[in-house]
Amino acid sequence: MILRPSTRPAERALDALLEELDTMIEACDLLSDVTTMEESPKEVEERQESLSEEVAELKDRVDEAMESSSMIPVVKEELGYIAENVRRAAETLLSLASLLVSFYEDLEEEDREKLDEVIEGIAKIASGVRESVELLNEDVRKAAEHVEKIRDQEEDVRSRLRTLMLKTERNGRLAPIVLEIERALEDMDRALDGVNRIKVRFLG
Repeated sequence: MILRPSTRPAERALDALLEELDTMIEACDLLSDVTTMEESPKEVEERQESLSEEVAELKDRVDEAMESSSMIPVVKEELGYIAENVRRAAETLLSLASLLVSFYEDLEEEDREKLDEVIEGIAKIASGVRESVELLNEDVRKAAEHVEKIRDQEEDVRSRLRTLMLKTERNGRLAPIVLEIERALEDMDRALDGVNRIKVRFLG
């Protein structure tokens, strides 16, 4: 309940942050669509541009709402940190979509299968980050517990990513893809850190 907004600006801040999280999830959906090759490169590019514009617009909305909200200062600080890293993750995932459009069809089937597993795992982590932020407004302890569950999933994705990384020596085209995925994972991990820090600041 500590995040329960008492003013309209605070509500707008929370709403905008959740929309940023939704955009990150949409970026994961775009990656999945690239791997199924159901959309043309042109359609993927148009969706990517649209989502990139949305990320920029939401940044302004989040910043403005945070500045004018009446949230507890430490909560506002951590939510700003979460928002910043969610934004970075979304931007990285959108950049990754462009890479996949260029390289995916040229990858070997085994590499594509392993990459698909990693992308599916990233999507689950993105949804988990959103769920953790939503829980903050209900129960800080439950939010932190949920973070630990997501961290278990994250470790599984990192393990799969390490396997994929071993193949970059054989297929250099995998290297930039793996690097972008690592960046997105780090951004999501920092967003989860923000949730945990709110719990520590209030419950110890």
